[in-house]
Amino acid sequence: MGIPAKKPSLTGCRNFPRSHNIKFLRSLAEDVDRRLTAAWPWEARADRCRFELLKRAYVEARYSDQYDVTPENLRRSQGPRAGFGT
Repeated sequence: MGIPAKKPSLTGCRNFPRSHNIKFLRSLAEDVDRRLTAAWPWEARADRCRFELLKRAYVEARYSDQYDVTPENLRRSQGPRAGFGT
């Protein structure tokens, strides 16, 4: 009886990427578990716009306490995430 192989982890060890680039971290996470691709679909333009809004919000909120997301930004970012959670 052998030792079961461990799945790669982005957080469970000290060997993690030192990056705040959400697109890069997304690709690493999707390499670990392909089901994560459903969380942020990429095919439609609206999907890409939602992800770009997330990237922009992360960077701007990180470096400026003045950053604010408007209700309109949130309304535009909502929408079905096909396959997410299944």
